[in-house]
Amino acid sequence: MNVLFLLNNYPGFRGIEKVTRVLTAELCRQGVQITILSLGTDTPEWPDAAESCVMVPNREQVHSAENVRFVADYLARHDVDFVVYQDSYAASEFLFREIDYPWREKLIVAEHSSPLYAQRMARAKPFFPAPLPRRLVRLVLSLLRYGRIRRENAARHLYLLNLCRHYVLLSERYRADLQSLCGRIPHHKISAITNPLTIAPAGQASFAKKKQMLFAGALADYKGVDYLLNIWKRFRAAGHEDWTLVMAGNGPQEEHLRRRIRREHIEGVQMLGVVAEMATLYEESSLLLMTSVFEGVPLVLNEAMSRGCVPLAFGSFSSVYDLIDDGVNGRILPAFHEHQYTAALAELAEHSEIRERMARAAMEKAHRFSPEAAAQAWRVLFCTLHGERMEPSPALSQICGHATSV
Repeated sequence: MNVLFLLNNYPGFRGIEKVTRVLTAELCRQGVQITILSLGTDTPEWPDAAESCVMVPNREQVHSAENVRFVADYLARHDVDFVVYQDSYAASEFLFREIDYPWREKLIVAEHSSPLYAQRMARAKPFFPAPLPRRLVRLVLSLLRYGRIRRENAARHLYLLNLCRHYVLLSERYRADLQSLCGRIPHHKISAITNPLTIAPAGQASFAKKKQMLFAGALADYKGVDYLLNIWKRFRAAGHEDWTLVMAGNGPQEEHLRRRIRREHIEGVQMLGVVAEMATLYEESSLLLMTSVFEGVPLVLNEAMSRGCVPLAFGSFSSVYDLIDDGVNGRILPAFHEHQYTAALAELAEHSEIRERMARAAMEKAHRFSPEAAAQAWRVLFCTLHGERMEPSPALSQICGHATSV
């Protein structure tokens, strides 16, 4: 089997690139021939890659005739079974419009968030206090912008659904989102395969953890970072002054958060910026705090759980229920209910035996998202579309979100 992965940016360090690196390496190990066609990169090289990587010649002007000719020539010269559009939010579909190629036979679209991503991103920015007339104007403009974004998002999804051979979601729960966006959808050409775990599981588990809570991610509105500080203030005010909140990441709200911490005298917060190696933080932190307005399938949840760091998250995105079993290996709280989130946080902080029980269950759950199982799910899809039969192993049935029928 010869498969081409199309990415807008590779090598790179975002979630999609991390998933691609892990998934394609495992597919190569399982005997699939992988090539990655990249339209650009933010890093000069990626060491020890199992797959081959092809770069377009003109990285400054991605949408150029030179690049179109290069991709068309590559596809003409190589016998590719399938093209996986791995970064479907990047504006790379000009290739599909400008290159004469049997896309309907060979294109597989992989969507790495909720189909409603664009609308939820538009709604993620909070409104700040302002005089009533200004608030009304801002509300009207926001509704008009939201309507335009929804129409454009629906049109793009319908275009890709009609063009592709198959459409892969991260979770079966996102099928309903896709239907609400597009109306009638071709269910027979849609399935779900979730992301693999992107860090190695812990060798020797240790549950002697610090009284430390971890936030890991972009410091951006859609991550609900103001909710996070509100919850932390309530938690500290309830007498939990022996705990620390560590924030790993950067983003557009970093200065706002630093100013707020100073202005409101919020104590016990350490802002680390970007952390290249997260495994140690996961291993020493007792709890992972997620307050996102929305997500796709956040890698940080599986990564933290694999190291025994118990997650708490708002039920603000469908796939959280694939990852966390509430009360078993973490907590899912009603979206944006700060009081309930704080109460759950306090319960876990005060009962080490509950934390350890959940930490053990979290590590067990994370093992289901192994690269081996994810790669095998993709191989089953490739073989089925190719008219071949492949018997899935028992490990495949454990990977959440995977639909074995196509």
